[in-house]
Amino acid sequence: MKIKLLSSALEDLYDGRLFYEKQGEGLGEYFYNSLFSDIDSLTLHAGIHPKFFGYYRMLSKRFPYAIYYKIEEVSLVVVWRVLDLRRQKPDAKFLFVELTVRNDDKQARSIAPFKLIDENNAEYEASSKAWAVEGSIGVLTSLNPSVKKQGFIVFDVPTEHKYKLKLSGGYWSNENALVQLSPKASK
Repeated sequence: MKIKLLSSALEDLYDGRLFYEKQGEGLGEYFYNSLFSDIDSLTLHAGIHPKFFGYYRMLSKRFPYAIYYKIEEVSLVVVWRVLDLRRQKPDAKFLFVELTVRNDDKQARSIAPFKLIDENNAEYEASSKAWAVEGSIGVLTSLNPSVKKQGFIVFDVPTEHKYKLKLSGGYWSNENALVQLSPKASK
């Protein structure tokens, strides 16, 4: 299996190396070697990792980083990003919606995607940066019958709007409901 790193992944590695070198002499080099060792392991283990947002995600063994990749040909792994799990910044402002979801069906179901709708009827999807938030409920989460899960849906939205959460009865349901949100300002 061959590995190709896109420029975005190389920039992520370079940024991480600079960050860790500032933390201690030699730590940046150790970071770099560790992450490349993890990436090299994809020659043997590509495709066994869980998928998030259409990419395989491998967690680094020594640093809080995730390696996002795709298998593009029978023998080619393309590494798209190498992201720090702790330093995700919003494009606008993160809005955390705490909720509980429950599967009342008789078979396992994936959680349908959540959306926010503002007063102008603009729709916002959950943030792709949410995978880094502990307790976040992703769209790839599946629930068995009679099981419920409590957590957060994370949106990256402008602050000057009023939002309603659009709820769905599931992927195959035509039932929707809107819930007015009253966000609390973060300190």
